[in-house]
Amino acid sequence: MNEPPIELMALPASARVDPLIQAFADYWWSKRTRHGTVPDRADLDPLVEVPQLVPHIFLLDVLDGGADFRVRLIGTRIVSHYGRDSTGRRISEMTSGIYLEAIVRLFRDTMRARQPVYSVTNYLHPERDHLLVERLNLPLRHGGTAVAMLAVMQRFHTAHHDIHFGDVVDRLSADAAGFDFNRYRLPPSGGAAGT
Repeated sequence: MNEPPIELMALPASARVDPLIQAFADYWWSKRTRHGTVPDRADLDPLVEVPQLVPHIFLLDVLDGGADFRVRLIGTRIVSHYGRDSTGRRISEMTSGIYLEAIVRLFRDTMRARQPVYSVTNYLHPERDHLLVERLNLPLRHGGTAVAMLAVMQRFHTAHHDIHFGDVVDRLSADAAGFDFNRYRLPPSGGAAGT
């Protein structure tokens, strides 16, 4: 993947980022080297340092420079909201169509941005109101200079706890309408960070 970095949108002043999302972004920023290098996976120990975040996180291996991504591990809250455990599966095995194209593009853009990419999406559910999903994608190195992994946190907000996000994604993959994610910079709390 030899594309130039992307420009991320500034987060609107009215945006209210979930506190756990911001805490995960702050954790990533704290591990960034003084030279601005993307943190290495070996530098993070979330089970010890931020255990309250772990249930909301999944870790992806970058395959073939971003052609696909494989779930290395997945938090219990993510499994609960998806309605299934996808550990070991490729993203291309988990969804298809328009949704696959959109999520893979978001992951690739995170690799290019080399910084936290925040996205918020309101999924309409035909029977039970809506499901709002906040997503934070964090690039990680794994022994080299290239982004080789992504750490992703998802926070689900709905009045109906029986909505499985996996079912919503299954419907979206066949939708004829276009689908895309917004992409915002998420600097550390209390300050702006350079790219």
